[in-house]
Amino acid sequence: MIKISVIIPIYNGEKYIKKCIQGIQRQTLREFEVLLINDGSMDNSGQVCDYLSKGDNRLKVIHQKNLGVSKARNKGINQANGNYICFIDCDDYIESNYLESLYNACIKNDADISMCSVKSINENNKVISIKKMEERNYSSIEALEELFQFRNLNWGPCGKLFSKNLFKKQLEFPMLHAYEDLIFCYKAIYYSKKVVFTKECEYYYVHRKGVGAMEKFIKEPTTDVIVAAYEVLDFIKKKAPDIWDKSFYGIISQVIMYIGDINKIDESWRSPKSKQYITETKKILAYYRKEIIANTTVLKSEKVMFIILSYSSNLYRTILMFNRKFRELSI
Repeated sequence: MIKISVIIPIYNGEKYIKKCIQGIQRQTLREFEVLLINDGSMDNSGQVCDYLSKGDNRLKVIHQKNLGVSKARNKGINQANGNYICFIDCDDYIESNYLESLYNACIKNDADISMCSVKSINENNKVISIKKMEERNYSSIEALEELFQFRNLNWGPCGKLFSKNLFKKQLEFPMLHAYEDLIFCYKAIYYSKKVVFTKECEYYYVHRKGVGAMEKFIKEPTTDVIVAAYEVLDFIKKKAPDIWDKSFYGIISQVIMYIGDINKIDESWRSPKSKQYITETKKILAYYRKEIIANTTVLKSEKVMFIILSYSSNLYRTILMFNRKFRELSI
């Protein structure tokens, strides 16, 4: 019996995929399969996967043209034979008890999803941050409240184990270039009857210079972030109104956070895609202006800044730059 299907989307990961796969092969839980989805890699990733799979029939390689990470993950979901599914990025790696720990947590607690802490490290194995969680059970709504506050809970699919039953509800990754992970995870959590958090830190997210999500966004901002925000906020309003205030604050803060990062680089602020992102941000703030004013979680000072941005991005930027200069002088 295959207990877990491990899905790994791969694009130009020849430098890292061997370490990732070897970490899976060393797992204490042995009843698993690995679906290696080579998403049209331009390097030797496909050949590396083919070579490694020859000595281990649990490794299955699927080659496809470059369709993006969402399509690659969805392909893996459709091919999965395990009772549970987990996702690992090809340049990350896991501890030897990762699968067993998450699997036992689901079985012991009759949960549809189990999650562990995630450690972010750089290419020199230096710890950047730890998304650490206390061990406990959550209802789906309680877990959603944690998710949308963007604090300790990692909102991507990695570091989690999902019951195959969740995917009977047409759960899949949307075709977006940003926040597709968040949309997938909030739906999975909502469909679940119970979510369990484990305190063990067994997933290592490797942050590589110049290729992180934030770096990519600053170079080429995408309004997919706004598209995702509209969808998530609409969902909360209809399905989970009790957690609206905190969730709204968390999501809108994420949207605006990117503007602060764009502002740090003058050329980025002036680029057409940045201007488009800023325009769409102003629209979503204007759309939810009444909710911003009424929200009990948003500080008054933040409400003022949100409303200023909804009217004038130039004034908002001027205030950001003034505050930054003031902090520099105060140091």
